[in-house]
Amino acid sequence: MGSISKTYGVKGMHCAGCVASVEKALLDLKDVHLASVNLNLENVKIETDSGISFVTLHDAVQNCGYTLVEETSKEFSERKEDEINTWLQRLIYTGVLGIPLLIIAMFEMMQGNVRGIENILIQLFLTTPIIIISRHFYINGFSALLHKNPNMNSLVALGTGAAFIYSLISSVNLVYEMEIQGFDQLYFESAGIILVFITLGRYLEARARSRTTQALMELFKQAPRTGWVKKRGNWQEVSVEEIEKG
Repeated sequence: MGSISKTYGVKGMHCAGCVASVEKALLDLKDVHLASVNLNLENVKIETDSGISFVTLHDAVQNCGYTLVEETSKEFSERKEDEINTWLQRLIYTGVLGIPLLIIAMFEMMQGNVRGIENILIQLFLTTPIIIISRHFYINGFSALLHKNPNMNSLVALGTGAAFIYSLISSVNLVYEMEIQGFDQLYFESAGIILVFITLGRYLEARARSRTTQALMELFKQAPRTGWVKKRGNWQEVSVEEIEKG
């Protein structure tokens, strides 16, 4: 079978670790000869045997917590705009819940660490929606962890998840006075505020990368699409992808 080269979009990448994970997942497939990821353009160039299917490639990338997609430049630009809007909405929702959560938790600490049931319930009811809104961190993070390929989302999910579960146990301990050793503090605000700041970072990152991507796309538009090759004494205009060295 002949070798073919194709470029696909990759959803969910955020750092160099993500790049390494996607490349490793693809190169582990026996029919893949080359996998080169571009983080700024969020795509991967793959050289494979002609017999391998897109589903096989998609499943390999999906198993490490990312999504392989077939899309045009226009679809990519639209996806980036949708991504920015999504992060902005998440930031607004988590911020509206997170700011009062922080104020209540800090006020409680300044008042002498009072653990009233009303205070506990308010913190719980403010933190739980933040966790739900930020569920993508947990879905992606734990999926990557289960496939022995942890990423930054895994770290966020483990840290905030541990703080939330510990606070739940502490809440039951404090309300019912069960006197369980080691469970006498609440960290709802830690879980909630960390997710707010992470969401803010992802929103700013999405905006910055979108601007970089637009600049790169403008450069690509100016690149030549065809070239001239001399064959049997005649010059022929062919696609640049068909031009080989020599």
